[in-house]
Amino acid sequence: MTDVIRVLTCLFLVIFAAQAVAKPLLLNSQDTHSAACIDFDDTFERMVRICELGLTDPGASQSQRLEMMNSLGHALMELERYDRAEQVFRDMLKLGPDSAAARRGLGWIEEGRGNCEAALIHFEASRQIRPSAPALFGSAICQLDTGRLDLDAALLQMETGLSLDPGYAWGVREKGWRLLDARRYEEAAAEFSRAIALDGNDINARRGLASSLRRQDAFEPALKEINAAINIDPDGPYLLAERSLILFYLDRNKLAAKDAQRVIDLLPDWPTGYVRKARALSDLGRRGDALDLLGDAYERIGENSFLAYWYASLLYDDEQYGAAVSVLKRLAEAGIADKHDFGLLAEAQLARDYVDGARAAVGQALALDPGFSWSVFLDAVVLIEEGQFDSAVARFDEALDGGLAWRHFRMFNRHLVANGQFMRAIEIRVRYNDWKLSQPD
Repeated sequence: MTDVIRVLTCLFLVIFAAQAVAKPLLLNSQDTHSAACIDFDDTFERMVRICELGLTDPGASQSQRLEMMNSLGHALMELERYDRAEQVFRDMLKLGPDSAAARRGLGWIEEGRGNCEAALIHFEASRQIRPSAPALFGSAICQLDTGRLDLDAALLQMETGLSLDPGYAWGVREKGWRLLDARRYEEAAAEFSRAIALDGNDINARRGLASSLRRQDAFEPALKEINAAINIDPDGPYLLAERSLILFYLDRNKLAAKDAQRVIDLLPDWPTGYVRKARALSDLGRRGDALDLLGDAYERIGENSFLAYWYASLLYDDEQYGAAVSVLKRLAEAGIADKHDFGLLAEAQLARDYVDGARAAVGQALALDPGFSWSVFLDAVVLIEEGQFDSAVARFDEALDGGLAWRHFRMFNRHLVANGQFMRAIEIRVRYNDWKLSQPD
């Protein structure tokens, strides 16, 4: 019995000590839960507790109560507790039927659920009650994602929102991400820089700027930006994953592998960490270790397009063409292969001299995106193997017109030479030299 009492006493002391040192919800003795809720300057979990207490304050006015409910709803949304957040915003409408904030909140919930049609109704209602940057951004995003607006029209609407609130940092950053997705890297970098000017501690804006710079091959400036973000959040897995890739392109592969391992430790079910580390290991001359790592990750995570592509890519580099084909075929059978996967499958089939398999893979890639220059190029290569040489040269020209880098003429010429088309190969070489001479210094 004495031992039981001793254990219970120790447990009580531990609980008491933990409560004594826990961070209080109000950090300023002059604050109230109502004021702290409206200020919205804490973690989302703590904001939920602060706002719940603030809403019990009988002295709060109706407008203050609506502001607190808005804060509570947004904190719940950030925690992805959408059902409860929706109820909070609907309760706001009962208290204030003309609440633009409540309509915006409901719009963002539906957007988060992927219900853009319902979201647009709420965003438009909010805009009519009181135009705001968040309502215009929400509407622009949903119209862009549903094809009602093209990117430039959506960006114009977003900028209109920023004319109402130039300090809407989230909106500026969102413009950056949309431009980045569209491969408009210089414009994206400008928007991320604009967001950083509004908030120097915005780690997502710094990550976006680093990514934009990396894609322009500005690796050292990109490293500087991502380091600044990691100084703020040393254990941010997305930041570490970005730095790992930048270090890889800078040929600092030991550091790249180290960052990637930290990503794996932080998010063991996220494929990116494994891919980053495997690519670094491969460039360090440890392709066997890289393949073992990706094989284990493949077993752990299951079918994943990103992971499977790089696993197959390393198998291809290791001349294990049959194994690469098996990985990519499983991806296709799972219904999650994209044009890049089918393109790599076509390359692996060509390496095995299986032209029919390459033709089928190219056909699937072109069906997904008929104008993708790499798929058009692979179609040209397969046409060589099928003996359709004039058509192959014409498709090669189409690929170049579509943005294919001229350096790929070497692969094209290798296939021409292998099929006895020596004069055509010489003609392509001459055209390549003429093109180089026509380029500005």
